[in-house]
Amino acid sequence: MRQLSDKHFYQNLPYNPIGEYQKELKSLISQFPQPYRDTLTKLIPDSPEPGIFYLLPKIHKLREKIPTNVTDWVTYAKEHNISPPGRPIVSCRGTLTEHLSAFVDSFLQPLLPKIRSYIKDTTQFLQKLSEIETVSLSNDCLLVTLDVSSLYTNIPHLDGIKACESFLVGENIARPLVSKLCSLMKFILSHNNFSFEGEHYVQAHGTAMGTKMAPAYACLFMATHVLVSLRDSSIHTSVYCKPTDRHAYLQYTSFHPNHIKESMCIARPLDLSEFVRTRRTSVPNYLN
Repeated sequence: MRQLSDKHFYQNLPYNPIGEYQKELKSLISQFPQPYRDTLTKLIPDSPEPGIFYLLPKIHKLREKIPTNVTDWVTYAKEHNISPPGRPIVSCRGTLTEHLSAFVDSFLQPLLPKIRSYIKDTTQFLQKLSEIETVSLSNDCLLVTLDVSSLYTNIPHLDGIKACESFLVGENIARPLVSKLCSLMKFILSHNNFSFEGEHYVQAHGTAMGTKMAPAYACLFMATHVLVSLRDSSIHTSVYCKPTDRHAYLQYTSFHPNHIKESMCIARPLDLSEFVRTRRTSVPNYLN
């Protein structure tokens, strides 16, 4: 597989290193102050397994590989054996660092709302846009978005940890504990071992999409490099849907938890009131 052959990001191992990693982790945890030492000890699984590597195909990017004059690009891709790019995922379920990553995440998540450019979700983003009314925009203005290519796998360990540390020291957290949390982050990042087709690997660069702390870790890293804030303007929005969006609906009588169904943002009763969206976006007519 092309991704795993890149030695900058992944290293092939001759054996399963979990036994060695367990000993290192126990030594690291022994340096933590109480009560964190006991808590972390309980978070180490008795029989950890390597993570599982797999790819999520970026179906929406398949079109970029097809000639522009082709209309039925899905059939064309099948006939010419063209595959979309894949997003590498390492499932950390049952791994040595699964619960430790959640522990670190419990410290990082409260930091996110303090980022100046923090936006919780699409709903809050639309609310912020609706509040910007003092200055009207000219017709030639452009809304611009930025995306970092392969962000998770491109964050250097030291830079990512340093970014998190800079936020943690601003909280009411003892400096020795901040130092220990950073050492725990380093362990999680550098001991992200997994298997694929019987071979063992460890991720050498970046963080895996699949470990609990990854989203907050990446956000804090970006917050130290990119600062985004909204200025006074007047913006009207519509809803963009990817071509692969199935616009799937969920029956309200389903067995999904009530808090999921009740959390949907519906401004007024809809003609299709027996359905609710399972995602925050919707067909534009439903938002009018």
